[in-house]
Amino acid sequence: SVLCDVEVAVIVFSGNGRLYEFSSSKSLAETLERYRTVNINQEAAAKEAHKPKKHHTECSGPLKVAELLKVISDLKVEELTTQELIHLERDLSAILEQTRRRKTQLLMETITAHAEKVNKLTEENHQLLEDQIGMMMGRQSHHQGKELQLIELLT
Repeated sequence: SVLCDVEVAVIVFSGNGRLYEFSSSKSLAETLERYRTVNINQEAAAKEAHKPKKHHTECSGPLKVAELLKVISDLKVEELTTQELIHLERDLSAILEQTRRRKTQLLMETITAHAEKVNKLTEENHQLLEDQIGMMMGRQSHHQGKELQLIELLT
């Protein structure tokens, strides 16, 4: 979006039904509202003059999830021009790359946090084992000391 000076919005539904969203502008809702307004204007203009659609106009306003789904379902990829499809493909590729980078970053942070936790627990376990071994060795030496005293008394 920075290199091509375009506004990008992506909504992804995972296999588990989780919603993920990204917008290169201030908010996804603004981008989708802008698209919806442009789409309505373009449909009216297409009926009058049969002109190709344009996808960038100023507009803002909050959208709800149901409205977002409506806007996405109204997107007709088959009506886009070759140039618009090329730009859409580039934008989606860039967003996918950014999403993968963020996912990798989060995974690495999680792995690092887990590794630190494992190290801390391992150190605590070693300390507990050393303490227990020390206590056992102390008991053994105490018993051995008593045995030596007994032997000395007997001899």
